[in-house]
Amino acid sequence: MKGKLFYSFFLIGFLINCNTQTVILLQEEEKSIHDEPAVFVFPEFTTSTISFDYYIDSAFSGSLLFENQDEIAFEYKMNTNKKLYPLLSEIEKWQRISLSWNMENSSLSVFINQQLQTTRLIKSEKITLINKFILKPGQLKTNNRIKIKNVTCNGVNFQSPQRLKIVAFGNSTTAFRNTITGVYTQRLPELLLKEGIPNIIYNEGVGGSHTGRLADNDRHKVKHALERLESRVLAKKPNVTVVCFGINDSWIDPGKDSPRIPLKDFEKNLTYIVESIQAVGSSVILMTPNALGKRHEKWRYDSTNKYVEVIRELASQQEVTLIDQWKIWENYAASGNDIDDFLLDGTHPNDLWHEQLAVLLAEQIELISKTK
Repeated sequence: MKGKLFYSFFLIGFLINCNTQTVILLQEEEKSIHDEPAVFVFPEFTTSTISFDYYIDSAFSGSLLFENQDEIAFEYKMNTNKKLYPLLSEIEKWQRISLSWNMENSSLSVFINQQLQTTRLIKSEKITLINKFILKPGQLKTNNRIKIKNVTCNGVNFQSPQRLKIVAFGNSTTAFRNTITGVYTQRLPELLLKEGIPNIIYNEGVGGSHTGRLADNDRHKVKHALERLESRVLAKKPNVTVVCFGINDSWIDPGKDSPRIPLKDFEKNLTYIVESIQAVGSSVILMTPNALGKRHEKWRYDSTNKYVEVIRELASQQEVTLIDQWKIWENYAASGNDIDDFLLDGTHPNDLWHEQLAVLLAEQIELISKTK
């Protein structure tokens, strides 16, 4: 009925307790959702999986939200009209979706028909439990409908351990990208937890960002590194901060004869960023940017290489960990391989590289964590 919410409370569900694990049947019968959200409330869980069957007649756009005390912890967006993640959600076919969260690594993994779609990172470290799931339709003008049935929740409640706090600070090569399974920050939570490191990771990558301020270069109308540093990094007081800039700083736009951020200013900005992060007690991992693919001119490659040298020198001066992506890629090419194996579009890394980069970072973060 219009104006009414669909509620399913755990009190009317079917519960099975097995030690500390609780299995709840939230809804068995088929329900059609069109313009009003379906809301499911259940006991607070530290780790759990919500699963259900769904069927889309022609199109659906909406959000799957996970909350505690009406504060959103995770959001997963579905849209059959866009190619998101590895699979395009099929229409006119029953499918099974499972969404698993774990507060030990502060992440939500999404599977459709048992294939991983993506991983979402928690929005706030204040949230350590989840007790509400909302399926919220979007704003498609017509035929925005989804049918669901057999909604189950399988969870465990325990005290969440102290988590290593990590911030990834960078540009579009760090930022979330919905056309791949996950960037490196979405892969790190599981890798670190397997090594016994509970963690919470914040992705503070912004597409188009350089190390300065908007007034320094306004090609991209976003908050740049120095404008975000205090509120998005330092205020979080991270244990470890990953910093990766350089491509946008070194970029020479059409009709221009100099980079967006001059080399000396890049060095000054990056030095300030590193020293400011260290001042709040965080370890720093500097990364050189990934190399550019063959679609780009050699002079552009050479321009960015000068900025790479600044990053290497700064890492040495400040005695911070360096992951030299640029060098790894150059060595890969020198062995007769194609750098574009690691790229989506000649500039941004694909799933293959993000997977390998996450492993490299996990190794360094594990070493750092032993000193924290």
